[in-house]
Order: sequence, then C-alpha cells, then structure tokens
Amino acid sequence: MKKLLLGTAFISTFLFSNNDLASKKVEEFINNNSNPDVLNFKINKEVTIDKEWTAFLVSINVKNSSKPVDEIFLIDKTNNYITQTVFDISKNSNLMNTAFEKLHIPFDKNFYSENNLVYGNSNSKNKLVVFTDPFCPACINFIGNDLSKKQQTLDKNDVAVYFYSIPVVNNPLNETLIKTLILYKLNNKKAIDFDLYNEIVANRIFSNIIDKQVLLSKFNEVFETDYKLNELESKKVVDIYNNNLNIAEKIGLKATPTVFYNELLDMSRKKYIIGE
Repeated sequence: MKKLLLGTAFISTFLFSNNDLASKKVEEFINNNSNPDVLNFKINKEVTIDKEWTAFLVSINVKNSSKPVDEIFLIDKTNNYITQTVFDISKNSNLMNTAFEKLHIPFDKNFYSENNLVYGNSNSKNKLVVFTDPFCPACINFIGNDLSKKQQTLDKNDVAVYFYSIPVVNNPLNETLIKTLILYKLNNKKAIDFDLYNEIVANRIFSNIIDKQVLLSKFNEVFETDYKLNELESKKVVDIYNNNLNIAEKIGLKATPTVFYNELLDMSRKKYIIGE
C-alpha cells in the first residue's frame, strides 16, 4: 500500500469474508503496518484468483480525504504470505491485474446506449466499452494505433464498440471536442470517432490549438461540417455528455483508457481480439 502502510496500528471497522482466517490475516497485516494518517478500514470484497491466491478489496479512510482509498491484497492458500504484486511466469500474467478485473465494479448492461455506439451493431454478440478522452495520449495510441485498425477482427468476433468520452486530461478543449463528436453522431446517425483518432495520430491536428472556436473550425474543415459553438450546448448534447460523466462515476473510473469487454474490466485491452 506504499505510503499508507508504514507501521502504526489503526482500527478495523468491518470484516467480510468467506475465508475467515485469511481475512483475519489481512486485517492483522494492515493493523500492524499502517501509518498515522489512516483512520480505519473495511474489507469490502473477496474473490478467488486461482488455486493458490485469494484477493481482498480493502477500503481505507485517510485523514483529510473525503473518499476512501481502495487497495487490493493477495494472500496465498496457506495464509502465510500476503502481497500486492504477483506475476505468474508460467501463464505470463500479472495476478494483480486479474484481481483488479474481478474486484472492479462491472459495466451495467443498462448503460449501453445507441448514443455511444461508435462501431458495429447493438445486437452484436460481444460488446467492447472504452472510456476515453480524445486528448489523452494513451487513448490516442490505443484507439488510433490499435482499435481502429482492427475492424476486421471486430467483425470476425462480432464486437460492437461503445465510447464513453469524458474529460480526464488537463486540457480546456476536451469537453468541446467531446461535445462536437456527440453533435455529429446526433446529426448524422453515425459516429466518426475512429476517423477522428486516426486524424489525430496521422497529423496531430488538434495538438497546438488552444481556442474553442479554432478547434471547432478545424473540425468543420476536416469533417465537412458547419457547427457553431452554441450548438454544443443544446439539451441533447449536454444530456449525453453528462450521462457519460455519471456512468464513469458509477463504475469508479480512475483513468482513461478504461476498457470493459462484455461488462467486465479488461486490463489487457485485448480480449476483443481473441474473442474471449
């Protein structure tokens, strides 16, 4: 737990586990290795990772913080070893990623919306959800250099793609660009999100723009539209934009790109390729 576990005891407020001994071991470890800023904690959830490890999701309340900090602990089947990092060499997999996927809040099927569909059909067998910010370098790389180039794979595995675009990067123009994409989808009944990310990768067309009007003018030029800034504040556009923000909060979004495949978090961002 890095700075939160430094050796000062604190009070456990809750204990929830099907494996009582394992949960008590986790509780004991945290009590013996916490720092003074930690007020209390609770074990919220437990999942079995494999035959050797069990993961616990622990919420920790810290001084001067309005929200608890969530941490994951892995404990082995003998209840003698506890860690936050395990890499299975035989499977070439990070067990912490597996634990995080299993413990994370799933994407609710009720959140799917045609407003967010950017590729494929809503009746597709598989569904890929991407929380993204068009000014996020990692999002640009994932979508522009990877996802948008895998359309044959998406078709082969019958995958529909949904984007929930939200402002994460500290850039005053991300909200403007997100709303412009929403407006385009509403007006044309189709999405151009893949095209936009491809343009950004190819030309960095928005990288040096710092003015909303200049940004919108550039968008109009590239995508042959004639949008005005006031259109971005229409009720339909704002409602979709706010809905993206609300869903991101409900699923506990921490960063972009965050990917869900068939409602489950996908840390690898590759399950749509192998069709799992």
